[in-house]
Amino acid sequence: MKFWRCVFCFSIVVVTARAHAVGENIIDAVMRSDFVFDRNVSNVPFFPVGYLGGNVQGGIELEDCGPESCELSLQNYSHALGLPVWVGQKNMILLGETLDYETIELNVPGGENQKRTIKTAGGMLAWVGQPSTSIQVGAFYYYYSGFDFGKSIDHPWGSIGGGGFRYRHRPTFHTYWGLVGINEQSMQTYIPYIGFDLYLGKKWSVSALLPWPAISYAPNKHSIYRLGAIYSTSQWVADGETELDVKSISQVNVGLSYERQLFSMLWGEVGAGYSGFGRYSIEEQGNVEFEQNIASTPFIKMSLNIRP
Repeated sequence: MKFWRCVFCFSIVVVTARAHAVGENIIDAVMRSDFVFDRNVSNVPFFPVGYLGGNVQGGIELEDCGPESCELSLQNYSHALGLPVWVGQKNMILLGETLDYETIELNVPGGENQKRTIKTAGGMLAWVGQPSTSIQVGAFYYYYSGFDFGKSIDHPWGSIGGGGFRYRHRPTFHTYWGLVGINEQSMQTYIPYIGFDLYLGKKWSVSALLPWPAISYAPNKHSIYRLGAIYSTSQWVADGETELDVKSISQVNVGLSYERQLFSMLWGEVGAGYSGFGRYSIEEQGNVEFEQNIASTPFIKMSLNIRP
């Protein structure tokens, strides 16, 4: 399941409402409101309100593929944007959207290469409130679906909803608590959410916000180095012997990235690292019928981020 999607939505609601104040009118409205953002405690910039990026991996070996090895190659290009559309004294409403284009190719020795393209779009509605100086609350609903220009099947779909709150222990330390419900291919899952962020002086921060925990170093307000991890999945629907099967590839990417402010709110990022704990699985009616480990492999990524 696309776990990162629900956490991205959750982060928009209770982690980074402050980062979505784009545009002078919105910024002015937020500054006049009761929202507490702790903007000046660190050089580390806010979570991006939007991004456009790519991630490329090649030579991913499937273990136990038989006498000869099988290899996967992955390419992912994604875009997301989330902004407040209304800001009151203690409440705000946000809208967001995501677009993903993924290519998965399986190379089988002595056989035909199997290539898969997955195109997915999603939309989100969220509410954020500030009932007191110490507590920020929120709730969201997100729906996504694959599309293939007229085809009615053969793509993933799902909806994700939930809510939670951020507790401000002090300007440099916050904890996050919530619950997320996921409905994918008619399978429902509920996941509790717990995390924190801690700022150590102006230059360092430690973030335990899944699925992208990170240690960040920002020597100034225009650049940042980050060592972190992210859980990623690719999911698609394929014709089985009797019905549609859900296939998925999941892995944990750990790497180092460098990001620099290009101008105004636009930042450029480059990074590289290694992926591990990979799994390839096939499910039928919610039951795992086939599962296989994926060997570790390097990856590179590039992105453009919008940070207020």
